[in-house]
Amino acid sequence: MTESTHSTGSGSGASLQEVALIEKDGEPRARDIEIAERLGLSQLRDIRQLIERNRQELETFGALARYGAAPITSGKGRTMEVQEFWLNEEQALLIATLSRAPNASAVRAMLIRTFVAWRRGHLDLPATIDMKAVGGMMKGILAKQLGELLPMMVREQVAEQQHSVVRGVSAGQVLAMAGLGARRGLRGMAPWVSHRLRRFHAQKGAVVRMASLGSSQAYVFDPLVARAWLDEGGRAEIEHKAAERRGQKVLPFVRTPRP
Repeated sequence: MTESTHSTGSGSGASLQEVALIEKDGEPRARDIEIAERLGLSQLRDIRQLIERNRQELETFGALARYGAAPITSGKGRTMEVQEFWLNEEQALLIATLSRAPNASAVRAMLIRTFVAWRRGHLDLPATIDMKAVGGMMKGILAKQLGELLPMMVREQVAEQQHSVVRGVSAGQVLAMAGLGARRGLRGMAPWVSHRLRRFHAQKGAVVRMASLGSSQAYVFDPLVARAWLDEGGRAEIEHKAAERRGQKVLPFVRTPRP
């Protein structure tokens, strides 16, 4: 929506400030109050009474477009709903003629110049929004964004689930819990412990999970169940196996029943 910088006044149409055109219902329209201002009416809203009195003739040039405006609050605090008219080119020119205002001819010249500028593409009008079209566009945009976001969200959720399974202990950590942090000469102990821990978890009805670290995977054990295994003979088994691996002389391992 653009307006010229001409000052308001009587005389030729070139001396009047152009009305601001708004595109409504697919065509440019001028607001009734702005036309009344250019006509110099003392009571601007009188133009609406003039429009109502000549409605039949005006509607020969198309339906009268009427829209809600900002409500008016009276001196008594009452709020009144206001409806304003937005006139197309023919209706605007006719109402300027019917007004019999002293500068009606200048207003008609200004209106002709303004509407012609619009037809020639010299005015940029803010078009009314087609909410149905916007709704369709938004659905398309959202569908595209969801199509891009959902796979990423799924990957993040899967990653979160994978991270959650590492809240346990590995076989190597269980060895450290048994006091075998340094495992020189004990190659293959972790798989041996892992096998026994899986069997113990199955006996207790506990879940053994898998954790990924790069391209490799490892079993992850419940810390409480792993500690119970150590207390119920697992630690002694580890010590016996470690001594055997290191070539030390060891006594035959006998599991001591827990009291």
